[in-house]
Amino acid sequence: TVCSGDSITLIGPDASSYSWSLNGVEFSSERIPVVHPSEASTYVLSTQDTFGCAIVDSVFVDFIYRPTAHAGEDILACYGQQVSLNALGAEDSLSYLWTPGFPFLEDPFSPTTQVLLNQDAEYTLLVTNGICADIDTVSVTFYDGLEINDPDAMKVCLGDSVNLQLDPAYSYNWTPAFINFCQDDSCTAVQFLPTENILFDIVAEDAEGCLDTLNFMVSVNDTLTADTTVAFICPGDSILWEGTWYDMEGSYCVPIEEDSICQDQKCLNLFYYTPDGLNIIASDTVVRIGDFVDFSTEGSYAEYNWQSLDPLDCINCPNPTIQITQEQWIYLEAIDDNGCLALDSIFIRVLSECIQADFMIPNAFTPNKNNANDRFRVVGIEGSEAQVAIEIYARWGELLFEGFDNTGWDGQHENEAVPEGVYLYLIRVQCPGEESILYKGDVTLIR
Repeated sequence: TVCSGDSITLIGPDASSYSWSLNGVEFSSERIPVVHPSEASTYVLSTQDTFGCAIVDSVFVDFIYRPTAHAGEDILACYGQQVSLNALGAEDSLSYLWTPGFPFLEDPFSPTTQVLLNQDAEYTLLVTNGICADIDTVSVTFYDGLEINDPDAMKVCLGDSVNLQLDPAYSYNWTPAFINFCQDDSCTAVQFLPTENILFDIVAEDAEGCLDTLNFMVSVNDTLTADTTVAFICPGDSILWEGTWYDMEGSYCVPIEEDSICQDQKCLNLFYYTPDGLNIIASDTVVRIGDFVDFSTEGSYAEYNWQSLDPLDCINCPNPTIQITQEQWIYLEAIDDNGCLALDSIFIRVLSECIQADFMIPNAFTPNKNNANDRFRVVGIEGSEAQVAIEIYARWGELLFEGFDNTGWDGQHENEAVPEGVYLYLIRVQCPGEESILYKGDVTLIR
């Protein structure tokens, strides 16, 4: 008996010649031919022995069709999903055997059986009719489950923001969820600020629609501040605290214990003192040689230190007086009650000899053509060699008048009288061989 697809070897006796035939047709002269039957057949051997006598014999070969085993296509399944193995084209007259069997399969002798273990495996299907058999294999592969990147991120300190990144091969549904919780459409990245312990239920879904669940616990621990120091420094100074120098306002903390997740800590709250603004006020800043200038200061300070070219009557008081013999800078260093240093300076300019002592720039004039105060000009330089340049501007910046002598402004612009009001001036006065002095201010025109 032979199964379809198999071959059979025919063996003749010792003889001098051989002639194998099937259905009257010779197909081999060999003693041991190999044949591939496709149906039940009788093979006839004609031969001669050593004495020349003819010998004829035959053999009947029964033919049985081999059943076909078809275990189906390989299976990709989700963890937790029920998977069944199915022998395609199953017939009641055939017997079936799946291996490995129990405990992997519910019934390994059934053409259709359920997989009991969510475990990757290759299964072999044997199909037989009692004589002929065939085999086929099928692979069952289960998708991997979720993996959290950093389990340590599940333990946080109170006040810390939590950022979690899950496997981007999945999309996720979190319970509970918060406003602005998910950082992308698939919710693979989440950010939140926990105030208490939270147990998350996460449902993950892959591109094939497979689902998996995960319980995710975030534990929140308190951070204890054991000690807080408040300190003040002057701007520009620094303070040494816990082995480190600090020179900026802010809150600084260092751990007390190094081995806990949320460490007890001590903190420094550092602030700047806010000193009064230091400002030197002079009785005059443009003087003649020999004039006295009185100084005063704005701001409350404990110590003063004045510096100048000419001697002051007091270098460590708030209101000294100086007699001017030359142009110079006056410098002041002041220290407040907190020890903070403030600096200011002022320049004293000396009038040239060509400018008279009664030098003055009026603050008002009346251009009404009565020959009394009709023009705005510098007073006190008549007959001197001083050169004067005058510019007059409207409040919005328009140049109304420009003159290069001390004739002055008659209150007109483009031959028309300007209205009453306040106007701005820039006046430069220059003695021969000296730099010009700039004066600026405002003058009131009255009609």
